[in-house]
Amino acid sequence: MTRSTAAHLPENLRLHTVGSSQKKGTIK
Repeated sequence: MTRSTAAHLPENLRLHTVGSSQKKGTIK
């Protein structure tokens, strides 16, 4: 993988985690 791709993966994981948390109402 390229550096840009490897650096972008954590961002996607964060967005996905935050999105799931918002749906559950854990994070406002």
